[in-house]
Amino acid sequence: MAEQSVTFQGKRVCVVGPFPPRAGELSGQVEMFCQSLQGEGAWVRRVNTDVRAVRRLPLIGIHLLPLAQIVLVAWRLLAAAPRSDILHVFAVSGWGFWLPVMLALLIGRLYRRRVVVSLSGGESGEFLRRSWRRVLPLLSRADAVMVTTDYLKEIVGRFGQQARVVPNLISLEHFPVLARTEWPVLILWIGDLEENANPVMALRSLAALRKLAPEARLMMVGQGSLAQVTARAA
Repeated sequence: MAEQSVTFQGKRVCVVGPFPPRAGELSGQVEMFCQSLQGEGAWVRRVNTDVRAVRRLPLIGIHLLPLAQIVLVAWRLLAAAPRSDILHVFAVSGWGFWLPVMLALLIGRLYRRRVVVSLSGGESGEFLRRSWRRVLPLLSRADAVMVTTDYLKEIVGRFGQQARVVPNLISLEHFPVLARTEWPVLILWIGDLEENANPVMALRSLAALRKLAPEARLMMVGQGSLAQVTARAA
């Protein structure tokens, strides 16, 4: 069955996630998502899950942060939800999942708003495997679940949760593509060679890609405790 065309013209979307955008962080993806929705004609309200003023307080900031986030994010959502049709939550793992997802589901139910949860982050797979008994009941209450990779889709699917893959966005305005007659397949992987980044998965991805493009290559840039393990797996 063909997917129905979706239009966001006139829709009011409350996007819950970290703002403002910072290079290399989830906040950059969240902002590009907001801009894409606005380009489709949606009205977007941003609800920031970060409380940087509290985070910066010397000595006590890190201890006050969880309570401050609960109070301020709840307040921001209560203000935004009545004027929104959809609450779209960007979640990662740990506290970055529990805080935004639980508040959005609670307030979404209070105002009878649809809730969409987007899962991303290098530690999300392990987080789901470790905490699925608590995570899955929350995801099942969302109207839709989005993930950034087939890998995460497979993991949530093991527990009976359907998800749709929406890859990370790339702004071609900031990263223009040069015109070429040939495209040698070269994957650039940059990150810490640690368990949370899962560098060995990049090697498995290369093996899968080589079934379609035997000439594909992988360049890995990084260091960490898994450097030797990754080198042996290569």
